[in-house]
Amino acid sequence: YIYRTIFNQAGTRVATMGYSAKLYVWEANDNRQLFHQQLPATAGYSLAYSPDGKEIAVATQDKRLMLITLPAAAH
Repeated sequence: YIYRTIFNQAGTRVATMGYSAKLYVWEANDNRQLFHQQLPATAGYSLAYSPDGKEIAVATQDKRLMLITLPAAAH
């Protein structure tokens, strides 16, 4: 299940996070998956893009904040 979604500043990418701590980044125009990562956490609850769109901060149920660097094709 998808728990959180957030668009990047330009509105061209959307990141999604489910209760299983799977992070996805999608192309907003055609719903193409650009990135996927299973995070080492029980669950993810909150997402935020960095100002330049190259990283995503993830708050987890494990009381950690993870900073995920996206590959060039996903930002």
